[in-house]
Amino acid sequence: MRFSTPSGYSWCHPSSGTAPSLHRLNGAAAAGPEEGREAPLAMGKHLHQCTDGTSMNDSIIPSRLQFRLRYFNENDSTDSFLQGANDAVWMSATGLDSSSVRVGPDKKPVVDLIDAPRIGDVSDDDMRGPWRNDPYVLIDFNLKQAGDFPRTYTVTLFIVEHDNGDLEEAFNDLHEQVGAEIKAAVVATAVEAGAAVGASVGSAIPGIGTLVGAAAGALAAVAYDEVVSLIDEGLSDDVFMPIPITLTVENLSLIGEQPGVGVEQAIKVQQHDADYDIFYDWHVVPDAMSLARSHLASSARLADVPLVAEAVAAAQAAVDVLHGFDPPPSAKAEYLRLLAEALHAVVQRLMQGGRVAEVGLPAREAVQVYRQAAGVSAGESVVELSAGLLSLSSWLADVPQPAEAVTAAQAAVDILHAIQPPPAAKAEYFSSLAEALHAVVQRLMQGGRVAEVGLPAREAVQVYRQAAGVSAGESVVELSAGLLSLSSWLADVPQPAEAVTAAQAAVDILHAIQPPPAAKAEYFSSLAEAS
Repeated sequence: MRFSTPSGYSWCHPSSGTAPSLHRLNGAAAAGPEEGREAPLAMGKHLHQCTDGTSMNDSIIPSRLQFRLRYFNENDSTDSFLQGANDAVWMSATGLDSSSVRVGPDKKPVVDLIDAPRIGDVSDDDMRGPWRNDPYVLIDFNLKQAGDFPRTYTVTLFIVEHDNGDLEEAFNDLHEQVGAEIKAAVVATAVEAGAAVGASVGSAIPGIGTLVGAAAGALAAVAYDEVVSLIDEGLSDDVFMPIPITLTVENLSLIGEQPGVGVEQAIKVQQHDADYDIFYDWHVVPDAMSLARSHLASSARLADVPLVAEAVAAAQAAVDVLHGFDPPPSAKAEYLRLLAEALHAVVQRLMQGGRVAEVGLPAREAVQVYRQAAGVSAGESVVELSAGLLSLSSWLADVPQPAEAVTAAQAAVDILHAIQPPPAAKAEYFSSLAEALHAVVQRLMQGGRVAEVGLPAREAVQVYRQAAGVSAGESVVELSAGLLSLSSWLADVPQPAEAVTAAQAAVDILHAIQPPPAAKAEYFSSLAEAS
């Protein structure tokens, strides 16, 4: 299966024609997933065209490995007549990365675990239903963590069928006591292998990846029996035996081609008279954003040479990489800001190369993505995005592409209108909004749309005044210069009433401040110009 993108890029995925691999617990086979579920995709090779015209195959180095829940089937529960029906099923997990086994200050192995929050009720359609198309990330491993390969990643699942017991206490005990068993087994394995000898404090212990995975997996039946019995004792909830699932990664650059990655798998759980099927996958998240940044840096260097055609290709390559990447929610704002930057760069490079007829499409998409980025960003970032839109508008006005230039400047106004700055940021906010409104006036006039300038011009004057009211003296002098520039543009239309209003505002904001002695010359010069 191939998903194509422009400029020689593609994401390649093997067709999922074989049955998913199947774990078994207590000797029973898991039931198949429901019909119509989206087929999981495996990460593959990334083919790209180099900026010097040669081709190369290059794997995108992944950044994270996720253990994701894709569905939960409750074939039979532990509910009894006395307990009543519809007990809720809750899950959690602890994660072990073999590269997290490090040398402690006393030269002994130290083990760090990743604890997942508890989730439930996983047997409820409101919880499990969305996982069909948007799998739930239970454990997220950092593939960039220092350490050697092969490396193992082990997720130990915790399941509690909740009736009337203390759910928080049950999971806290599971994390604490099972975690202690895992750490003890891993430390014993590392010590027995003598792996920490010669390694520096804080470093990952080399050569123990497969040993760590085997040690954690071997705990399943024997070691946990006593732990679970003690936790379960006296509770009215049913605590299940922890379930370890391990993935061995031989080589990071080939992780997308290795068995068990990117395919849906299932595990059968039969304990306490319950019968569950848990569907999951191991999902690789490529570090596409780092690759896109690398392309943008190359584009800037090539534009400076100048090798403009190659600079365009590099900027487009950044866009293509990002188009092929679906970021996790936590990275959405960063992703959209980077995509806006990449599209902006394509526009600039095309214009630098004289390919003006091609700028419309990336320019319009850039404006759209700037808006999307602002919608998921905090105030300070929105101000930065507005500056990007004004820069884009300026480039487009120089072509000229008047309609696109107006659209970009108006987008800067709109995203600033949508936020409420904190008191400490009001000066910068109002200055940015005044600049954006000023730009809209200019772009409208450059496009011959004189009848539309009145509204943004009047608001610009008002916002310049607001900016001056919360700004220091030096900034007020700069704001007065902006008002005089606006007045000059309006006088050229002519829009005499608005031109007078802008010039008078420049005088008023200067009258409202007392300059320090060192700034009096500039101040009086500015006031004389405004008057």
